[in-house]
Amino acid sequence: MAIIVQKASIADVPRVCEIETAAYAENPANTVLFPGPFPSDSVAKRAERLITEIKSDQTALCLKAVDEETGETVAFAKWHIYKTPEAVAAAERVLVFGPGTNQEACYAFFGGMIEKKKEILGNKPHICTSLVL
Repeated sequence: MAIIVQKASIADVPRVCEIETAAYAENPANTVLFPGPFPSDSVAKRAERLITEIKSDQTALCLKAVDEETGETVAFAKWHIYKTPEAVAAAERVLVFGPGTNQEACYAFFGGMIEKKKEILGNKPHICTSLVL
C-alpha cells in the first residue's frame, strides 16, 4: 500500500472530521476535556468550523495522505506558515468549545499551549501545525 501526500480541499473536510473523531476516541484526556454528551450534529458543526478556518486563514496549508490503492484519505494535517513577523503578529487563534466539552479545562489546556508558543517564539517567522490526524 502506497500513501500519497496531496493538497487537501474543502471537499475533504467531512472525511477529516471522521478521522479526527476516530484518532482521538481513546485519548485518556477526553474524560477531562471532552466528557460529553455531544449533540447529534457535533461532527457537522466541527466540519463547519474547520471549513471557516481554512477559508479565512491565508497561512493555512492543508495536506492529506491518500491510500493509493483505495483512494481513501487516511490522514490529514493543517500547517500554518508564518513567513514574516507581521504574519505572526496578525495570527489570532480563536478557541471555540461547544456543548459536551469542559470549557474551563479546554481553555486552560489549549490556551496554555498558545501562550507558551507566544512566549517561546514571539513574532519570529515559523511553521507550525494546528491539526494532525
